[in-house]
Parts: sequence; structure tokens; C-alpha cells
Amino acid sequence: MVNQIKQLLQENADIRREKDEIESKLREKMQNLESKLQVEQEQKEEIFENLHQVQQEKEKEIIEKEILKQEIIKLKEEIVKLKEKEKMKIQTSIYYKDNIAIIPSEFNIIDGIVGLGPDILLEILNEIRILRDFQQVICSCKKIYNLQNHPRFQSIKEQFKYLPIAIHNIDSTRFDFVDIDGIKKKIIKKQNGWNGISLSGVLNDGIYSIEVEFKETRVNDGALGIVRDSYDIPYGEDISISPRIDNIAVFGGSSWYNKVWHKDSRIIGNSPIQEGQIIKLEYDSNKRTLICFIDGVQQPVYINGINEKVRFLISTYYTESTITIHSFKRLSETTSGHISGEIAVQW
Repeated sequence: MVNQIKQLLQENADIRREKDEIESKLREKMQNLESKLQVEQEQKEEIFENLHQVQQEKEKEIIEKEILKQEIIKLKEEIVKLKEKEKMKIQTSIYYKDNIAIIPSEFNIIDGIVGLGPDILLEILNEIRILRDFQQVICSCKKIYNLQNHPRFQSIKEQFKYLPIAIHNIDSTRFDFVDIDGIKKKIIKKQNGWNGISLSGVLNDGIYSIEVEFKETRVNDGALGIVRDSYDIPYGEDISISPRIDNIAVFGGSSWYNKVWHKDSRIIGNSPIQEGQIIKLEYDSNKRTLICFIDGVQQPVYINGINEKVRFLISTYYTESTITIHSFKRLSETTSGHISGEIAVQW
């Protein structure tokens, strides 16, 4: 009997232990479930918050677009008003810096000169050398006036940066100086000799260029360069020897062995100077350089370290050889750059 009671007590204890284990597992599962539910709830709330934020941003973007649209409309209206005001100004007068060209309140409308090509009017403007003539043509009608919007117009205006071409202390026994068209000049050699002739325009502060063309030189003996402003070349003297060559620098043709001459320097490296070519020199006071171009091609040998006032110099040897000076200009910016094989001759 006692054994039976002990057995029953043991069984009862086992049942209670199993019950406790089951209840413990149930509580653990309930806690896990509650944790998962809480995480899911937090995720849902986060998603909802993100959706709400996105919605707000979209609404804000719509409002900003509408505001921008209204501002664009207002800006267009202002542009139209400004254009109308500009038209009113055009109907009364057109300004070119210090010059004022007064024109009628209405223009004569034309369709250009189609038979001569689409750019003929630009070509005509490009050939004009007198500023007042240029103003008269550009103001003649609306369509010509609108050429100011053409990309080539600014480059055409550059031609009015031409400087007057005059000769410094000319030796009239050896050179004739002839005007061609009010801009271009021609120098004609009257006696054989290694003589030089310089322009009176002083190169000091800024960028200057000269373009010349040699003809009838027999052996391509033309030379182009600079001379110190403080130095006057004596009449009839050979500029290739000292002390003249100490005060000048030239880019020479075949009789100069196609070299750049200054003092004791005789540097080769540039293309030969020949008849019919456009030889351009560009002086830059900021860089203190003198650079040579032959038919638009920059040459590698140049003069460097020019720290004083100078003038352009031209020379040719034989009688009846000619030098046409196509232009003498002050430029707003340099046309030169760095090229391979550069060689500097120190001034």
C-alpha cells in the first residue's frame, strides 16, 4: 500500500513538472510572438511614415514646379517687353561707341542679294575699311542691321582696330612710300642695299600685329622684325652688321639664310620667307615676345624678353622690290600659342 502511494506521488510530481515545462514553453512562445508583433507594428508605422513623407515631398515638388512655371511666364513677358523697348530704340538711333548713326524711324525691307550668294552682305562689310561707311551700310535696312547677330560680325568689326601706317624718318632716296586704299601701303625699293625702314607707330603697352607681303625681291631676301624706339637707323647703312643689328631683330629670307638675327644670334628653325606669302609679326608687351606667322602658320623661333619700346622694321635688298603692308593693328587678345619645337632668341 505504501509503495502504491509513493508511486502515485511520484507520478503526480512528474505530471506537475511536465505541466510547468509546458507552461514555460507556452510563455516563451507568447513572448516571441508578442516581440514579432511589436516589430511588425513598428515596421508598419515606419512604412506609413515614409509614405507620408514621400507624399509631402511630391506635394512640395508640385507646388515648386507651379511657382517656377509662373516665374518663367513672368520672365518671358519681361523679355518680350525688353525686346519691344529695344525695337523702339532701334527706330530712333544706333550707337557705335563714340559715334552715333541716326537712322529713319522705319527701315526699307529687302531680301538681300540672293543671286550673289547667302553671305555676300557679310563679304561687303568685310571689305569696308572706313568706320563711317561701315555704319552707313549696317544702318541701311533691318536685314542688314540684323547681321550683327551673325557669328562673323564680331570678327569683321575687328578690322576697325587698324592703326595708321606711317614711316619713321624715311630715306626718300632709297624708298618710295605709296598709299593703296587708305589702309594698305606699298614700299618700293629705289636702290640696292641692306637698308631698313621702320614704322612710326611705337609698340609699348598691348598686343600689336603687322602683315606684309614681299614681291619682286629676286631671291626672297625680305626681312621683317623690330627696332628699338630709341634707335634711328642711319640712312644708307647695312642693318645686318653691328651696331645696327644690336638694336634690331629680324626674321630673314634666303639672303638672311632663313634665320632669325639679333646681335650675335643666327637661329634657324622657321619656314623660308618667300614672295607672295603673308608674313605676320605679333608683338605682345605682356609676354614680351615677338612671334612670326607665315601664311597663318605660327613659327617656332621667336624673340623673347623685349622689355622696352620698339617699332616694326622691314627690309629688302634689290631695286624695284616691293613690300605691301596689308595691316597694322592693335589686338584685343593674342592669336599665338605654344607649339612644339619652340626656340627663344633673347632680346
